[in-house]
Amino acid sequence: MSPGTFFVFLGCYSPGDYLRNYRLKKACLLLLESDSRINEVAFNVGFNSASYFTKAFYKCYGMSPKEFINHHVKNVKKNA
Repeated sequence: MSPGTFFVFLGCYSPGDYLRNYRLKKACLLLLESDSRINEVAFNVGFNSASYFTKAFYKCYGMSPKEFINHHVKNVKKNA
């Protein structure tokens, strides 16, 4: 089984997709747990372009990183 086939078998489309999704998940944690700006988080998780990070984030989560932060902050305040 080739490495690409192995990732398709696991439900991911490619090693690149797996890595991008891993980075986006890590970015979610950093966005909520740190005081870093969005572009700093993008570079810290391995994206070379803040605009590409925002596009990938939106494609994956259906909202921009800023909307993600606002959504979660609003829910935390509502539950407190």
